[in-house]
Amino acid sequence: MFPSSTTAIPITYYLICLLVSSCLGFILSPYIINILQTLQKDGHPIRNDGPKNHLLIKKNVPSMGGLIIIISSIISTILFSKLTQYDIWIILFVFVTFAILGGVDDWLKIKKKSSCGITAKTKLIFQSCIACIGIIFIGLTTKNFTHTHLLSSTLVNLGYLYLPFTITTIVGTSNAVNITDGLDGLATVPIIILFAFLGVIAYFTSNNTYVNNIIVFCSAVIGSSLSFLWVNTFPAKIFMGDLGSLSIGGSLGLISVMLQHELIFAIAAMLLVVETLSVIVQVIYYKVTKGKRAFLMAPLHHHFEEKGITESAIVIKSWIIAFISLIVALILFINLYL
Repeated sequence: MFPSSTTAIPITYYLICLLVSSCLGFILSPYIINILQTLQKDGHPIRNDGPKNHLLIKKNVPSMGGLIIIISSIISTILFSKLTQYDIWIILFVFVTFAILGGVDDWLKIKKKSSCGITAKTKLIFQSCIACIGIIFIGLTTKNFTHTHLLSSTLVNLGYLYLPFTITTIVGTSNAVNITDGLDGLATVPIIILFAFLGVIAYFTSNNTYVNNIIVFCSAVIGSSLSFLWVNTFPAKIFMGDLGSLSIGGSLGLISVMLQHELIFAIAAMLLVVETLSVIVQVIYYKVTKGKRAFLMAPLHHHFEEKGITESAIVIKSWIIAFISLIVALILFINLYL
């Protein structure tokens, strides 16, 4: 379905891709939820050290709902992208392999009836290896490999720092989405916002087939995420799980690397950054003070829950922060690059 390379691709093409992906998600949702409920009779294991009310209100809710997003996005991407350009296969490789890693983690938690699946160290090793493979293939398709925009219109050569920088971007974003996905609908809207932002960057920085495939993928994930949000808002019928959060976060990080706009992406993703930093600060503070905590509970959204703020209020206010971050990033992007 991809237009010929000599034809300017209209925005409506991407909107149709988004609509198809969304429709697929709505069609698949009830079937996937029923299957996962059958496989997970007791629902997804809830962490014992989390908010106590979660043991009641989130009981028997199945996980691995990211399948709705992943299946719908893959089908739509294959239908609308130019498959002869293997940049799209790099994105799908990272998307699928991170999903497999997250799926194994989710399944181990379900089987063990514990909130502990794959160890953090093992997960980090696999994530780094997948990211490294993706980056190597990016190098085969990208001009000015090892270069990036450091909040300027000119490209800066990172040299030997490029590989650790980009691996950190991909793995960090993957884990940041995973950390943020702790309340009903909390991570889904920021995901939609960030894919829209990356799609805008791709659209305005170039008009070749390479970025057109990126916009197709972004459109597909936005559409499927909208259908997932329908069943993930409070009270959620299904959770995204590591299967969804790791794959979506990994592909977000990868696309920011492919577009060479990692830092301005981090500004747009400020909610994810703050959530992740809250965990890092909590761990460091706990070790340094030998048992004291900087927050009542980490990540930050659980801290606010412990302070008595309702889940819906936390989620909506977090969405507002995500929108404000998007506006700030767009202003910077327009002033610096357009």
